[in-house]
Amino acid sequence: MLYFRLNLDTKSLYNTFISFQNHSWHIKNEISNIKSDDISCVWLRRSFVELSLEEKESKEKDIDFKIWRNEFNATLLGLFHSLKDLPWLNPISHAFKGDNKYYQMSLAKQLGLKIPKTIVSNEKEKLLQFCKICKSDVIFKSRNLQIRPRLSQRHICQSY
Repeated sequence: MLYFRLNLDTKSLYNTFISFQNHSWHIKNEISNIKSDDISCVWLRRSFVELSLEEKESKEKDIDFKIWRNEFNATLLGLFHSLKDLPWLNPISHAFKGDNKYYQMSLAKQLGLKIPKTIVSNEKEKLLQFCKICKSDVIFKSRNLQIRPRLSQRHICQSY
């Protein structure tokens, strides 16, 4: 087999089966299957189970789904650990760093990229002050992809 793709969207994962037995992983989906012993290189495209915005809203209070997702993510960490000695196109530690907005800003600064005025805060007054300074031209970006703001940036900035 040339490659095996493990998609981490929920629709794909409902039809994906992963077993760990005798120190070996077996993964199968609707397209193909593979054993961990047959894997020679890893490309980590996504680290964990991905949710669409619709799924985030509809599954927000579904405890069974939350348990399923946590179990799948724990299984993925176990799989990644088992494959740690193989060549990785993007080592997992680099993939995690790449997902970190603070690291991205630090790296952008080191590389001399132009960075707009930025604030990271959970303090409402500081955020409102920032909106005032920027004359309401503000982009909101959540640090955690699992969290969706209840108020839009327009609402936040208009409240001062």
